[in-house]
Amino acid sequence: MMAFRVVSDPVGWKDKLKACKKFKGGYAAYETAAKAYEAGVRSGAVAAGETFADHDQGTLPTKGNSATKEFPPLWGAKDNAILARKAKMMDNAKGKCVYCESPAFADQFWQVEHFRPKSLFPTLAYAWGNYLPSCSLCNHSKSNKWPQGGYVAPHEDANPAAHFQFDDGGGIAALQGDAKAEATVRDMDLSREGLTRAREAAIAATTARVKALLEALEGADPALRAAVRAVVATAFRATEAEPYSAAVNAAIDRVLQA
Repeated sequence: MMAFRVVSDPVGWKDKLKACKKFKGGYAAYETAAKAYEAGVRSGAVAAGETFADHDQGTLPTKGNSATKEFPPLWGAKDNAILARKAKMMDNAKGKCVYCESPAFADQFWQVEHFRPKSLFPTLAYAWGNYLPSCSLCNHSKSNKWPQGGYVAPHEDANPAAHFQFDDGGGIAALQGDAKAEATVRDMDLSREGLTRAREAAIAATTARVKALLEALEGADPALRAAVRAVVATAFRATEAEPYSAAVNAAIDRVLQA
């Protein structure tokens, strides 16, 4: 997992929401209903598991001819300001999924993920500060889940990777006692087979070079070895733009500490 800097609302975003004709009764009615729902959740008036759609009194439109309510997907509009913000999101994420760090956008759709699910936090459904770029696998795995303590937040934690531990086989686990990290690994399915193999390959490629260099210095002057290890500690580290950088850098640290 990587730290992510959220983007601001597009210019005129609030005006766009207020002018939207898709909300029944207008956006103001939706906003009032959303605030009332969240107040009910905090007070206990809303039962656990009940979503905003369960309580909405008609501000959300229905999907097609069905009775299923949906949030108008304004974040997906083909609008230049929105497209520019999406491009900025991708730049900030270094072309990776903020959860699994896979460069997934080359071979699968990247998605605007609501960190706090819109079904449970409707006041944040149209807040760009709640939008994160995710691969479809992490997004679909997370879906509308929200555990009691929440998740490790890539956009709120300065070093989200510090909540996890990695092994040379590509495995990932939460630090002992870290409930947010445990929920993140479980609900984003960060131990899925293909992802684990990809992390393992990235780790092996880098640590093989580090180990070869250190082995070549066996028997060399201790001062030289110490100097080289200091260089390796920085020169071989994966940058944020590289896939699985958190796992790779943790592996480099293990090699240097051995």
